[in-house]
Amino acid sequence: AGKVVGVNTAIYSPGQSGGWVGIAFDIPAATVKPVIEQLKDRGYVDRGWIGVQVQPVTQAIADGLGIKDAAGALISGTDPNGPAAKAGLKPGDIIGGINGVPIFNTLALVDHIEKHPADELTLDVRRGSEQLQLQMRPVLLAVEGTTKPRIGIHWDASGRMSVSHPD
Repeated sequence: AGKVVGVNTAIYSPGQSGGWVGIAFDIPAATVKPVIEQLKDRGYVDRGWIGVQVQPVTQAIADGLGIKDAAGALISGTDPNGPAAKAGLKPGDIIGGINGVPIFNTLALVDHIEKHPADELTLDVRRGSEQLQLQMRPVLLAVEGTTKPRIGIHWDASGRMSVSHPD
């Protein structure tokens, strides 16, 4: 017996071989596990949305802003109707923490929002030379304005999964 370390999402095979030769791209098992648990429990996955576009804080950006560490998530844009803009986040702000948990990069920001899709959040934000704390709550993404799942997931008695689509 082995251990699942990832779920394949794509395989590139050079030429027309049709074989399993080449490079495989996968989603880490630690990312897939909570999704599978939500699908089993509810048949759909909750996803939080805060309405931002982010980019990494590279060392060049940190140097240009006069900050020591290349860490955090740099806000490059906000949706004017999104929770982040309503809370006061602006392009150029750097999110350095959420609820006291350090945010070292954009992936950590996305990961935190995914794990806390509807929680009240306190964001530690750097704006120029100021340190701010902003309060916000992500909104749950719905499928086309409904709370019903687009795809149904079902498990039979032996634990096999089947997928159904309403169309």
